[in-house]
Amino acid sequence: MISVVDKKVIKHLYTSGTTMVEVPIRLKFEYQLHDHTFVSGSMQREYLYNREALISHCPQIDIDLFEAQVMTVVDQSLMEHLRYSRQAEGDIDLYGSKVVEPVEEVPLQELVMPGDDQPPRDDVELILPKSDPDS
Repeated sequence: MISVVDKKVIKHLYTSGTTMVEVPIRLKFEYQLHDHTFVSGSMQREYLYNREALISHCPQIDIDLFEAQVMTVVDQSLMEHLRYSRQAEGDIDLYGSKVVEPVEEVPLQELVMPGDDQPPRDDVELILPKSDPDS
């Protein structure tokens, strides 16, 4: 049995009305491997994002809904990591709870891998829609 510990920075794109905010999420996770295969239910994770900056940019945000979206994005990222590394396939039971409530799927944004040219950032970047040059 082998323990794997890793860190990643993923990004979640939050949209509300005409506002789009890209939120970097620092993710630390640990899981067990047996014969190069993920041990079902062994995943542990911690994540961190700059909540105060997000609230200051989007004061109308429903933080409970946003937190649920973040958890979904984090879990999708973990499953993608396991599939990409060929340590798991099919239906993955990350936390040992086979009963999974259906959750609205949130598209997974581009992953920033360690060693990329961009260092992880704790701030929130505000993305505004492009203006039409004809108007």
